[in-house]
Amino acid sequence: MSGLPTTERARLLAEAGRLQARIAARGVPVPPASTRSLPTTRPAAARPALSVMFFSAEAGDGGRSPYDLVLRAARIADRAGFEAAWLPERHFEAFGGPYPNPAVLAAALASGTERIRIRAGSVILPLHDTVEVVEAWAMVDQLSGGRVDLAFGSGWNPADFALRPANFADNRSEMRRQVEEFRVLWAGGAATRTDGRGEAVAVRPHPRPRQAMPGLWAAATGNPET
Repeated sequence: MSGLPTTERARLLAEAGRLQARIAARGVPVPPASTRSLPTTRPAAARPALSVMFFSAEAGDGGRSPYDLVLRAARIADRAGFEAAWLPERHFEAFGGPYPNPAVLAAALASGTERIRIRAGSVILPLHDTVEVVEAWAMVDQLSGGRVDLAFGSGWNPADFALRPANFADNRSEMRRQVEEFRVLWAGGAATRTDGRGEAVAVRPHPRPRQAMPGLWAAATGNPET
């Protein structure tokens, strides 16, 4: 109240004294005004967790890097205390063309940031072998000191499935199967594959990741089947 006029300050103090006297008359102890204070900042738990998400961008003509903005924004978000940076996966079109492999870009973010979470939003699992997904993201997890999280998607664009056409017809159930396989492989388990001689072989991806298990999500656009 130091900025108030003297008469106004006196009036407020007198009113506060009368209120304190009425409360005390009811047997409720009231500490002196000098010992009471209000919090000057909001509790940490009440602050929103903010992230930066990269959804799409033009690929350009190759004359200028489409990644400069991503790297600068991630560094700024890291210093500003943002929770995470999200990277997409897109294929075969100029709109979204800079993002065919989020793990590669995530590795660049890992080297340029210190604390922000680095998240795939999302990895389209049916377009890949789960073993390769674990290998790539385990590398990023090590490079980042254990800051990787992943969202998995089932895919929807038929053109994308030129990478693995057999998975398009049943892409949602394939994603669910691969999510479970991912959990096993990330935790150090093995998967059965067919080698170059046509024989079944157990493969175990390396390197080992830093985290026991990253945060996992399923990415969906509103289809209940997903």
